[in-house]
Amino acid sequence: MLNSVFRGICKNVVKDSFEIKTGSWVNITTEFLDNDKVRSQVFSGIITSVTGCILNKNVRVMRIQKNTVVEKLFNLNSPKIKSISFINKIKKLKKSKLFFLKKIK
Repeated sequence: MLNSVFRGICKNVVKDSFEIKTGSWVNITTEFLDNDKVRSQVFSGIITSVTGCILNKNVRVMRIQKNTVVEKLFNLNSPKIKSISFINKIKKLKKSKLFFLKKIK
């Protein structure tokens, strides 16, 4: 009962303007506060997993920087995310979680 009510609310509230899939290369621009100034930071990498549903959708983005793996977890409905731009979209992928990429250097 509660689950069907929640789904009805989510369909009305959330706009699906883009489709996020694992394996796509993205640039995610976030805002943060630094000494009373609002600054923006761009994190670019490959999406390794997408979890959650409509209101709580989380994306894990990974990049390799100086032979170390850097991962960040972003909540897509966060007001701190300014923009998401796709560098390269993947059409078809067999795996939903790309954690094997951590071992490749």
